[in-house]
Amino acid sequence: RIEKANENNFDNLKYGSLITLNINELETDADRKLCTKLRVSDKISAVSMSKDEYNINCLFKIVPASQHNMQEKILNIIEDDEVPQSIEIEFENFISEMNSNVSAYKLEFGKPVKFEDSFQLYQESSKRFMC
Repeated sequence: RIEKANENNFDNLKYGSLITLNINELETDADRKLCTKLRVSDKISAVSMSKDEYNINCLFKIVPASQHNMQEKILNIIEDDEVPQSIEIEFENFISEMNSNVSAYKLEFGKPVKFEDSFQLYQESSKRFMC
């Protein structure tokens, strides 16, 4: 249980915490880190590296789950290259969604992550969400 972590001198994971993700292969007992090879990349890999090789590409921030429906809708409008008459309403909805995401982040920042919480992992170097 998360509450027990403090009793055992473990820190709880909190929103805003920076973490690295390890993958351990049972067959080879190889320990690998999830990271990207480049600062801005659309591919994430599990890479074997020593502790002194860790870099900013291995860091992920825990953030509250965000809504992205309107962002995707606006991106589709841009790709279609055809502006609908409702573009002002769509843009207002997009701004509202972004404000809601920012408010949720500010509200949860520094609070412990609970098992039932939905969250996303944000890579600091690329400014992208992994999940």
